[in-house]
Order: sequence, then C-alpha cells, then structure tokens
Amino acid sequence: MVSQRPLIMGRRGVITSGHHLATLAGVEMFKAGGNAMDAALAAAAVLAVVRPHACGIGGDVFILVATLDGEVQAINGSGPAPQAVRCDLFPQGVPMRGPL
Repeated sequence: MVSQRPLIMGRRGVITSGHHLATLAGVEMFKAGGNAMDAALAAAAVLAVVRPHACGIGGDVFILVATLDGEVQAINGSGPAPQAVRCDLFPQGVPMRGPL
C-alpha cells in the first residue's frame, strides 16, 4: 500500500522529518523568522520526545549546509567521545541511560 501525503511547497525553506509534529515545529520556526538550521534544531528537539529511540541528545549528526553563495559544507558529528572524558567521571561504569 502506498502512502499518500499532501504536496506542500514553500519559498523560504524546506523541512522534513520522521514525524509530522517535528516537521510542524520546523515549519513554525520558519514562520517565526528562523533559518534552516533553526528549523532543523526545532524538529530535532521534537523528535527527541516523540521518537526518542531514533533521535536524542548525545546522538550522532550528519549535516549538509548550503550557503547563500552556493557553497556546500559537510558536518560530520559522529565518532568517539570528547577527549576530556575520563574513566574517573564514571565510578560505577558508563551508564546505559541518562545524560552521562
């Protein structure tokens, strides 16, 4: 069965996500005057709530950013933990859940 979704067109930006509420948050950010990065962050914040298994604080990020002059920059936010992380910060071991 093929899913039918409405065609929505905009002139100031594009936002899509894995959940309609996250996409709506991005649209609202555009309406409030935000740029594409603002919209992406708004969508990610909602995804952390509505799809926590797929998006959350401390996860990896891969971003392609096109600047107004047409340059495309890639950001690879994946990989090992920061250099400042030390074993003594986790006396009971690395936790399976939570901000640490």
